[in-house]
Amino acid sequence: MKLTNEFMEEVVNDLWHWRIEDNLPWKFCSGILEQNYENKFTPTECKKCFQGFFKNLTGYKVFTKCPKRDGEIIPIDGPYGYFVGFSEYPKCDFKGSRKRKKE
Repeated sequence: MKLTNEFMEEVVNDLWHWRIEDNLPWKFCSGILEQNYENKFTPTECKKCFQGFFKNLTGYKVFTKCPKRDGEIIPIDGPYGYFVGFSEYPKCDFKGSRKRKKE
């Protein structure tokens, strides 16, 4: 499914709430998206959409191995916008750049 940037950002904001804040599985998130947007979203498509958004935003793919150490690159919603960090912080201070400010 081809998503526009505007629609992708809306979907990612929804996924952020369900997957990151509420810790719901991708399969459950895809079911909610299907109901809300009347489109077929597989769990894989949800994860790819989320990863693609952060890759475009920061240059890093979330939920993958950190380039500095063992651990995972994770999405973070900070006071100045989204960015990526490291799951093993403070052992490693890896931080991806932020390319846009929150509205």
